[in-house]
Amino acid sequence: MLDIDRRKTLSGVYLDDRGAIAFLLSLTALHVGCGYLLLHEPKTDAEKTACASLALLTLFLYFVFIAVSNRQLLFRILCRSSIAYVKLYMCIIETFALVSMLNWKFRALCVAPLLLSSQFTVFTSDSVFYHFQKKTYTVTLIVIFLAFRIYLLVSVRYHTIDTTQTYFTIASINFFNTGTFFSKSLSLSLFLVAQLIFHMRHPRQLFAIRTCYTVMQNREWFLYDREKRVKRKETLTDCVRSTHDHIMANQCTELIV
Repeated sequence: MLDIDRRKTLSGVYLDDRGAIAFLLSLTALHVGCGYLLLHEPKTDAEKTACASLALLTLFLYFVFIAVSNRQLLFRILCRSSIAYVKLYMCIIETFALVSMLNWKFRALCVAPLLLSSQFTVFTSDSVFYHFQKKTYTVTLIVIFLAFRIYLLVSVRYHTIDTTQTYFTIASINFFNTGTFFSKSLSLSLFLVAQLIFHMRHPRQLFAIRTCYTVMQNREWFLYDREKRVKRKETLTDCVRSTHDHIMANQCTELIV
C-alpha cells in the first residue's frame, strides 16, 4: 500500500467532487465545440476567434489538471515508467498527421492541443482521481477521449472533415496523412480501451504506476484486508467440508485385493 498525503499536490489543492464534475463538463464542452469547428474551415472572424479560444482553454484546463496532481504519484508515473513517453510519441505523430491534413490552418490550431494533452491527461489522471473510492471520474474521462477519437476516425474515413494535404515529409521520407493518422489513433484507442478495462476490473488499483499498489487510507486498508481474510477463510472452510463429505460418501466398505 502506498502512503499518500493528499495535500502534497503541485498547487497545494486537491480535487473534490464538484471540481471533478466541473472539469469533466468543461472537457466535454471543449470536445463538442472542437468537433463542430472541425467540419469546415473557419471563414469569419468569429469562427477563427472560437478556434483560438478553444485552444487556449484546452491548455489552461490541462495546466489546472496538472496543478492538482499529487506530486508523489506524478513522480512515479513520469520518472519510473517509460510508457507515458511512448504514448506521447504516438500522440505527436497522430497530431502531426491530422494537422497536416487540415493544412496547418485554424482548425489545426483548435484540435492540436486536445490531441496532444489527451494521453497525458488520461495517464496522469491516477494522480488526480486516486482518492475517490469509485473510478467513475476516471472512466468518464477515458470515455470522453475515446469517443472523440472514434469521431475523428469516422469523420476522416467518410470525408466528413474537409482535408487538403495528402502527405507530409520528414527527412526526405513521405508519410501519407490518412494512413499515419489511422495507425496511431487506433493504437492509442486500444491503449484507452485497455486502461478502461483495467479500471473496471480493479477499481482499487492504479493503472499508470504499473504496479499492484492500492491507494487507500489506513483504516480503509485494514477493513479491506480483513474482508479479504474472512472470505479466504470461508472459502477454505467450504473446500474442507466439501472434501470431507465427498470422502465420507465414497468411502469403500470392502477391501479389494
